[in-house]
Amino acid sequence: MSPFRVSSVSSENRFRVQYGWKCGDKKGAFIKPAGLKAPARGTEAYNGFLKKLYSLVLGKQVEVGEVVNFSNGTLLCRVYYNGRELRDYFSEYKN
Repeated sequence: MSPFRVSSVSSENRFRVQYGWKCGDKKGAFIKPAGLKAPARGTEAYNGFLKKLYSLVLGKQVEVGEVVNFSNGTLLCRVYYNGRELRDYFSEYKN
């Protein structure tokens, strides 16, 4: 898949990509990085997680690697930023 520009970050560990994505007969607007689990909502750790995610990817280009699953317009896949897997920036939140 070609690179995507992140247009917004949702209140979870997923984000919307500009112009959406298409993979075979599946399509949608959201990407969720595989292997990355956000902390519980409402915690200080959650706020720090979102802040870091915003600063890393909002308005920037990401690349999609291995596709794991599709669910309700969300693509669950390996996501890369600057050639490095996104979850590696969040070692404390890997699952």
